[in-house]
Amino acid sequence: MMFVLILLVALLGVNAQPNKNLPPLPRDFSLVVEANILAKEKTHHLIEWHSESLGKSRFQFINGSTTVIEIFDFNKNERYEMLLHESEPLNCTTVPLNATSRFGHQRNFSEIFQFGGALEETYRGPTVVRGIKANHWTHLFVSPHPDFPNLEFNFTQDFYFSDTEWTVDGFPRRAVPLRSIVEGTFNGSTFSNHYEFGSFRVGNPPNFEQGALFGDCTVQMHLAGFNNDDPAHRHGHGSNGVGLAVLLLFVGLAAGAVIGGVAVVMYKRRQVQTA
Repeated sequence: MMFVLILLVALLGVNAQPNKNLPPLPRDFSLVVEANILAKEKTHHLIEWHSESLGKSRFQFINGSTTVIEIFDFNKNERYEMLLHESEPLNCTTVPLNATSRFGHQRNFSEIFQFGGALEETYRGPTVVRGIKANHWTHLFVSPHPDFPNLEFNFTQDFYFSDTEWTVDGFPRRAVPLRSIVEGTFNGSTFSNHYEFGSFRVGNPPNFEQGALFGDCTVQMHLAGFNNDDPAHRHGHGSNGVGLAVLLLFVGLAAGAVIGGVAVVMYKRRQVQTA
């Protein structure tokens, strides 16, 4: 009975509006993600530069006294992983990329938060977020699900995108994500995670910044002022991917590791059904 009521609320909610598609993300952008995890009383920040036109990406975040930087160059099929500790030498590792590797295709935060119309969202109408005119969508995740017969979950994900008429730094800007809220229950536990998306810039960084942002280990060592012949700072090859794994763990808190998996499987199943 409860499932039926929840489904009816989702379909016939008093705030429901005529259907309107969730805007896709631009091919090239940069942003700062602020992840607020209420249950853990923690906040994490992630900076991302994503450029499909250049075939390059960069992720950067801080974990305690360590700064983790991941740079992807899909033209060279290489990934550069840097771990910067306050009192230790710079460590930069080059890792080959291929179609079968874990990170063999260009990813962005959209894959984790399921932006860009990946799910069947319900449009809730116009609103205001951080003083910005915005539009609001909701997606509902409810068990049972054939791929997760032993899991019980009931949570919503709310998406907020800026209005297309909003001007930023003197220029009109396409609709971009401002906020996502994921909350509900999962296997009896209640959670509420809030994500703010700030400093969203559409397009590539200026040419004079691209070399520093996306350069390989040799470039990064040079920028850091280290001699590549210094054994204490020499970059290596091959990695266990710990840096990026930790990064994805932080950002993957969009719904928790398992909850995120539920969202992805539902999305993939829908892709197959609608192909």
